Amino acid sequence: MPKRCFYLPVEVKDTELVRQGVLWLFKNSKYSGGWLAVNVIKNIENISAYSGLAKFGKLIKPPHCAEINGTLIHLITEQMIPENGKRRPLLAIHPSRKLLYKLDNISNITQMTVAPFIGKELEYWVKLHNAIQLPENDNNTSDEDASIQLTNHNGVVIAALEDLNRKVDLTQNLWENKVKFESIALFSILNDNGVNYDPRTVKEYLKSNLGWNPLAADQASKVAEQIRSGNRYKQYREDVDKYVSYWADEFSKK
Repeated sequence: MPKRCFYLPVEVKDTELVRQGVLWLFKNSKYSGGWLAVNVIKNIENISAYSGLAKFGKLIKPPHCAEINGTLIHLITEQMIPENGKRRPLLAIHPSRKLLYKLDNISNITQMTVAPFIGKELEYWVKLHNAIQLPENDNNTSDEDASIQLTNHNGVVIAALEDLNRKVDLTQNLWENKVKFESIALFSILNDNGVNYDPRTVKEYLKSNLGWNPLAADQASKVAEQIRSGNRYKQYREDVDKYVSYWADEFSKK
């Protein structure tokens, strides 16, 4: 049976990204034990320096496995790849493309979650496995509901997303910075001018209508959600109210 594949959004702060991944690993490894994959052993030093994760430092020394919070965790690196996953789940933190390729050759992995460092490194793997973003417990809106809402999406928002699509080149390396900056400006403008939008609908529109890769769409959606929740970013420019009338005009031409 093919393994179930998930990923965490690149927009999340790295300490939170790793924390979410570790919680997932503990939850799914309680009885079977689990695998933690990093590029090199030294990466474990960085992870164990995060608040609450000091116990992962036990994995640095041979035999590179340890009981952490009651769960037996086994370490994987590019130089230490098991042939058999023994029906255990696997968490990969900041894996390179080379490591992802090697992980895919491990048999009997039940499920796998990737906490990326650079979204570009993960695009091919997401498409190959039809991976989905790791569900959040408080997310009660289904993808089907979001798709239905697209038919009634505010025309200004649609025009704004199409404008965003023209400004962002997802074929470039490190596209995350451009997606983040342009999304901050766009959703701050919409929010400050009272234009309502649904972040889940935004994500579905970017993927289904504009052909964005899932990672980039998730990042834009995450920014949209944070701004809707009251987060203010320093990059936001206050002199851009004119864009709302521009987007309204653009949509009226359709």
